[in-house]
Amino acid sequence: MSKKPNLKPAPPNLNKLKGSYTLDDSLREKLSLTPNILTGSVKTWSNIKDVVDDYLDHSEVWEAQPQQFVLMLQTSLKTINNILSKQPASSTSTTELLLKQYCSSLDIFYHHPKIVADLKLYYQKKELKKRDKDNLQQAHIQSNATASAMVLEKSRLMEEGSKKRLFDEIEDEDDCPVLTERKSKDRSMKSAGAEEELTIDDISEISKQYEQSLFDAEDPFNPNPSVSKSQYSFVKNGKRFDYHAPSKNLISPKKPALSQSDHGYLSDLFEIRLSSDLRTSSSSATQTIFEAYRDEQYANAYIKSHEGAISFLNSALDSDNFMDTRKLWTLPGEGKFIDMMRHILTDYYQSCRRSTPINPSHERTFFCEAVVPIFKNFGIMVGSLSGSWCEKQLVESRRVWLPLKDFRVSGINRKLLDGILTNEAETLAVMLESSGSEATTPHSIDDTYKQLKSTSDFMKYIIAKYKVGSLKTLMKIQIPCVSVIENCLTLCLTSVHDNSKWKFVEARTCTIPTTRAEKKQWIKVFEFLAFLKHVVEKSLAQIDQLENESLGYVELGSEELLVKDYFL
Repeated sequence: MSKKPNLKPAPPNLNKLKGSYTLDDSLREKLSLTPNILTGSVKTWSNIKDVVDDYLDHSEVWEAQPQQFVLMLQTSLKTINNILSKQPASSTSTTELLLKQYCSSLDIFYHHPKIVADLKLYYQKKELKKRDKDNLQQAHIQSNATASAMVLEKSRLMEEGSKKRLFDEIEDEDDCPVLTERKSKDRSMKSAGAEEELTIDDISEISKQYEQSLFDAEDPFNPNPSVSKSQYSFVKNGKRFDYHAPSKNLISPKKPALSQSDHGYLSDLFEIRLSSDLRTSSSSATQTIFEAYRDEQYANAYIKSHEGAISFLNSALDSDNFMDTRKLWTLPGEGKFIDMMRHILTDYYQSCRRSTPINPSHERTFFCEAVVPIFKNFGIMVGSLSGSWCEKQLVESRRVWLPLKDFRVSGINRKLLDGILTNEAETLAVMLESSGSEATTPHSIDDTYKQLKSTSDFMKYIIAKYKVGSLKTLMKIQIPCVSVIENCLTLCLTSVHDNSKWKFVEARTCTIPTTRAEKKQWIKVFEFLAFLKHVVEKSLAQIDQLENESLGYVELGSEELLVKDYFL
């Protein structure tokens, strides 16, 4: 007999935060936490039983209702995250940064309806036991009248606390009908002076009915519940079936991605728009840029600007000429871009002759055999870019961190890239990062973080280098980065959004063909490269202009806003 699927979300990962870490009194005061919540080590915070037991064990006066305890826990986690997020980065320790990220994940975890339901159920049971035990102890210590007065006072204090928390600005979860019925039954049993123990059959029935009610309800995290659900799930004979709606989540799994919590962490520093975003909070201007890139890609707008390129590609992939290297080099077509196409297609012909195709899930092999030749020839075509491959770093962009690290190189967070194309002066770079197969999703998310860091560090280097140039010129510079996930390339561009944020927008994507069956994909690869050529040449021209402005070769009018005046 097959097991029923466990629908509970996995507890958040500590992510290098020491499990034995506890909040000391000074930090608790700084975070404005009540003294009886989250007093245990952080590794216990994701365990419902540990959190409840820890709270009740440290409480002389406690919450009478399960919902009020849930609100207190959610508020505490949100408070920790908010206060630590508002701290200057320079005064935030690594432990506090890890704690902030952990609490943000816990906040999401403890808003999940399944977790909330389990939390309420366990709290209700433990709170009743504690109250009975406490009442019995008080009765032994004092006379019946005194004990009754103390119990009433304690109940009054808990009731006042409950009323106060009802006005907390935190989303309340709707009770499951099954659990509501269970609560009513529990209350009636309590009034008769008895405590009912849940049997295995009771728990099984609650789980079964709650499981289906969870699927039938709208997504609790959907800010617009009128929008139809993207997924429907059903439990039939103990088996779970998930179904997609046809109009939702039309995204590729082979793209750079960030979770909703990742977007939240980065929202104060980055304006991000990726095609993998399920929901976006980017500005209308950024959304317009993203849509323009998408429409240009559909139309193959930039390869069309290279005269004869599409005609040459059609001839090269024609059945009469396909795989014939000698014919490839005699086909009509002139110019550097078409010359680059010849070199790349020659290498592709060789890949098609392999006894076994290149496996895109073999990250390093695919990167070296399929990706490096494309960008090596691209750099030669542009004429000013040369490549360094496999675990390389940009020295200049690391140096912008020295003032924040008290000029200690050892304190700088070091990130290596799989490939870098740079000009001789290192004033522009195209950064490449390979994430392997889609099965390693956490790797691809980590690499998205790495691309955000590497490109923004490089832009910071440009700002520091050309402080007396024109802001108008600087705002036109874009730093490209390429993500490789299996055989899919995605180009994102980083630029300055304003004086407190960077802009990171997906611009192009394509699939690298390595077999005969995939040859039609080359049109999008060369559109990708034609657009990248445009970005590189435009940014190089703007950097040259910025350098001339900084050195005084170009005089700026008095009305021109300088880089240093905008950022300093």
